[in-house]
Amino acid sequence: LGLLPGDVVRKINGRELPAGLDLQDFLGIYSAGEPLQLVVERAGRPVELRGNYAPTAVARVAPIFASAAPS
Repeated sequence: LGLLPGDVVRKINGRELPAGLDLQDFLGIYSAGEPLQLVVERAGRPVELRGNYAPTAVARVAPIFASAAPS
């Protein structure tokens, strides 16, 4: 879709991203291949991006548990 580092997603398909809701959780209501229209804030200005939703698995960068094994 063309997201860049520093972009702030404001709307998806005309719906504002609710405060406190993670973007990945919000995208969970869409199916792979579904068309998306995003409005992002980039350098203080709104930018419209269009494309099809293509979710990909992302490796976890931090462990779920702080210790090696549960106690």
